[in-house]
Amino acid sequence: HKVVGVGVEAGYAYACNKPILYIRHTDAKPSTTLTGIASYQIVYADHPDLNNQLQTVLTTLTQTKSP
Repeated sequence: HKVVGVGVEAGYAYACNKPILYIRHTDAKPSTTLTGIASYQIVYADHPDLNNQLQTVLTTLTQTKSP
């Protein structure tokens, strides 16, 4: 189901040049707003899949984070 306000918060983060991580289950309907502004997207099938993809993104974020 859609959540009111998430687009506003994501838009603010985007305007502030913050990385945006969009996570959804394969069965969930994609958000065109979040898909369009997300820095990273995770579409997962189950918890192990989510964990693996999340670890990859977090590793990337921590390696590229400026001091």
